[in-house]
Amino acid sequence: RKSMPMRASIHNLRRSPVLLAAFSAASAIIGVALIRRARRRHREQCAIDALACRVQVKPSALLEAHALDLTGFQLEDGSDGLAISAIVRESSALTELYLWNNRFTRVTAGTLANSLRRNKCVRRLWLSRNPLADPGVQRLASALMANRDLRDLRLARCDMTCVGATSLALALKAGLRLMELHLSANKIAAAGAIAIAQALPQCATLEFLALNSNSIDEEGALAIGEVLPMATVVELWLGANPLGDKGATAVAEGALGGPVERLSLVDAGLSEDGIAALQQHHVWSSGFRCLSI
Repeated sequence: RKSMPMRASIHNLRRSPVLLAAFSAASAIIGVALIRRARRRHREQCAIDALACRVQVKPSALLEAHALDLTGFQLEDGSDGLAISAIVRESSALTELYLWNNRFTRVTAGTLANSLRRNKCVRRLWLSRNPLADPGVQRLASALMANRDLRDLRLARCDMTCVGATSLALALKAGLRLMELHLSANKIAAAGAIAIAQALPQCATLEFLALNSNSIDEEGALAIGEVLPMATVVELWLGANPLGDKGATAVAEGALGGPVERLSLVDAGLSEDGIAALQQHHVWSSGFRCLSI
């Protein structure tokens, strides 16, 4: 008796060509989706096996690691990127991922970003020395707007300009709770520095900010100096930027009004008078533990 409704439904399908066609189409779509999913899983497992062989560990070690260090293996898009993205998506143990000094581009950044939307466990992500460029940084920033639990992000020497820096600033404004942000040796210039500066008062967790070697000029320095009293940054690197005397002094004065304890302005385009003025700041300030000029 319990099977009568099911039998009636099947009977109705047989009597109605339209319903039967719709049922057949839906079944076909579901079947295709399941086949594609199975094929994707197979490709991912093959990629993980190949990566494990390359770094000389067991595949299970990659999936169960709390800290995964793949620094300097010259990994690339394709199989390597697919494996890492799958590991990040599926692992509930992974909290630290070190991928700096590889060859990943925006392609792997995109698949990794999709995985980071699902994995809320990763706290430390190092991607420095990968040619991600602005599109790769934008994809990561978009994912981090949904995953706000990352604490340490390193994107030094990633071919980033002000476009990528602006996308990261938007993520900071959206509530990304970073404690460390490393953007050294890029090309964010004044526009990128201004975007980051405008986000600092809204990021109540950021304590370390590295912006050295970024072609930041006086305009960018003035914007940073203005917001430092409202920020939480404790250590700031701005060396190897053409800040000039006015820009460097503005940063130092802003730092004195905030929680900054360590400030690096080495090779910041200072004149002898500018250096003397900063040294005077250091003498009468009890706040700085370290001022490098």
